[in-house]
Amino acid sequence: MPDGKTHIKALKTSNIPVLLMWGIMMSVGWWLGFMTLEHIAFSSAGFLFGYLILSRYVDPDADLLGMTEAEGRAMREAKVTRNIVVREAGGCIGFLFVWWMFPYAYIMKYFGGHRGLSHVLIIGTLTRFAWIAVPVSVVWYALGFPFPVEAYLVISGMFCALAIADAIHIYLDRRY
Repeated sequence: MPDGKTHIKALKTSNIPVLLMWGIMMSVGWWLGFMTLEHIAFSSAGFLFGYLILSRYVDPDADLLGMTEAEGRAMREAKVTRNIVVREAGGCIGFLFVWWMFPYAYIMKYFGGHRGLSHVLIIGTLTRFAWIAVPVSVVWYALGFPFPVEAYLVISGMFCALAIADAIHIYLDRRY
């Protein structure tokens, strides 16, 4: 069974093929007239953020109670800076992220435990995505910020990226 380090190594190895595939899909969408360059820019920004950054911290193993490899990575990597104020704020963000994912793991225990619902393609991605995006959206609205149409393009790009990263993770879990 692959550990978290194996999963992250596979994600890094697949960066170029996945990004090329995304670029080809966006080019075909533009060529066929389904997407404008603005659509491509916003959805690609979301995809890049989702695949290269967010997938390092949000993975199907979030259903495990206790500190996962991804959560430990969030705690460690959020603190990398020379500025003490930023470093401590980053550590706080990592701590809040781990704290927020604990109830998710506890709830997923009732939906098949580890490798249950959270290891189902698309559905598992949707549960983790909603677990993170809904509270962020509520705070966003509570603070009075507008929610522009372009945000939906960014969000859809991030979701696609996480779904692809989850597919790689689930493939490795089933293969080894």
